[in-house]
Amino acid sequence: MNNKIKTSLVIFSSIFLIAFSVFFIFKEKDQEALVKVENFDLYQEMLDPEEKNLNADCANEEFNQLRKLTELGQMKKLVLVGGLEIRITPNYYNWNNEKFLSFNDPESGAFCGEGGFFPLYADRENLWWIQSCSSGYRPNEDDINYQDFINCQESEKIVLDYFAKK
Repeated sequence: MNNKIKTSLVIFSSIFLIAFSVFFIFKEKDQEALVKVENFDLYQEMLDPEEKNLNADCANEEFNQLRKLTELGQMKKLVLVGGLEIRITPNYYNWNNEKFLSFNDPESGAFCGEGGFFPLYADRENLWWIQSCSSGYRPNEDDINYQDFINCQESEKIVLDYFAKK
């Protein structure tokens, strides 16, 4: 075999191995995040009433009533890579997923500001809430918070994709 062919094979093999490794690392990261989301033992009970705040008062009274009840009751949190936070609360009103997610619609008036927790998923027992990674602000690559921002966005995508398939 001549040197050009050998060099081409080495380059092709190297590119393939790098691509496979990157794919495997992302899949492993996806799996790790999902294992955490599904493991209720990893969620921490929240006891401080001020920490349990989900969002400010909003125009939708039905949602406000749930939010106030939720903030007074049991709440657990899980913080994923990049600082993405998921919270679980009891499903006091037995809302199905469609009803709970309807409050994500800006026209419902349920959300008033940035930085709050948004409906993610409802099952028979729990409501799952997620806090967005940003309010549209994206740090520059040289910013000290840039890598956390990227990690948070990756975690957010994994979690949103997971719950969209449930």
